[in-house]
Amino acid sequence: MKKNLFEIKLMIPPIILALLIVQFNFQKINWFVSSTIILIYLILSFLFSFFEHLEYTRLSAVFYALIFGYFLPLIIFYSNYRKSPFEFYLLMFLSLLPVVISIYDYQLAIIISNNKENRDSDSRGLRRDLIFFSSDYGVTFFAVAGAILFGFLPWTSFLIFFSLFSVFNNILKFVARPFLKSTAILALQNYFIISFSLIIGILLGIIIKV
Repeated sequence: MKKNLFEIKLMIPPIILALLIVQFNFQKINWFVSSTIILIYLILSFLFSFFEHLEYTRLSAVFYALIFGYFLPLIIFYSNYRKSPFEFYLLMFLSLLPVVISIYDYQLAIIISNNKENRDSDSRGLRRDLIFFSSDYGVTFFAVAGAILFGFLPWTSFLIFFSLFSVFNNILKFVARPFLKSTAILALQNYFIISFSLIIGILLGIIIKV
């Protein structure tokens, strides 16, 4: 049960972000369709918990991040804005990229910490994973800056940049000791730090806009 509750908590930030971004950009939310998507989130989260005994792979981590970070929020977007211009997809890509990357990095941290017996035989692969883990967080902040410049997110979303120190401090701690479960949890902390700083920033923008 604890695992199921944890997975549900992991899905909450993308739902909130999608609804806030819709409210900021379109000023109207289709609550019926959005509630249906939220229910699908919870069902999928419950179903995913049955596969927790399976070994994490990089491919499964990619699918996990894309499904919960992009695909389901895309349905929420589309249900509220049925036109599909290029700006629509750019909005979705930039605005949700921080969540997608953070979900993937958490999965990657689990994979690395679970493979400590292979750290000597696959040092090149470990080095590659750690470089990817460290560098792609920077992409999330550039994505937010781009979304703000294009007007997809309010200027108050710059609040996420106040999380830079905490996020990169956690990155350094994980890279220094990547085979400990306790340091793998730091990637989960980064996920919530990034997600909720972005949520608070968008919410402030909506309040100011109103």
